[in-house]
Amino acid sequence: MIRQSFHLPDQPQVVYEADDDIEDVLDRPSIASSMFTSWMKCNAINKEARKLTYVDFPTKFVWKRKDLIWKPREVGYAIGRIHSVSPKLGEAYFLRILLNIVKGPKSFEEICTVNGELCSFF
Repeated sequence: MIRQSFHLPDQPQVVYEADDDIEDVLDRPSIASSMFTSWMKCNAINKEARKLTYVDFPTKFVWKRKDLIWKPREVGYAIGRIHSVSPKLGEAYFLRILLNIVKGPKSFEEICTVNGELCSFF
């Protein structure tokens, strides 16, 4: 089972040690590329990826933590699970709902687009 994190635009989770220099933390590649944003980047370059929702992605792709990218799965199978979110968190909760439905978005805007119309929130 693969635990898949997600986040609202410009709100990736950042993990650091108490003695880490703030400039070093902000320069880490993980700030610019999360598991979630890498999924959207993979959708932009891989036609097969666009056929899957985020939760279905681990069935056909493998997360390479070291490289911060998704690679096509060569063998095996995995089940994806998106972190749970309380409805009290509003936008994050609704984004989680959409990630179980929307296939192949290449951006946050595409997740918010319904019938060709861009909605202003999730």
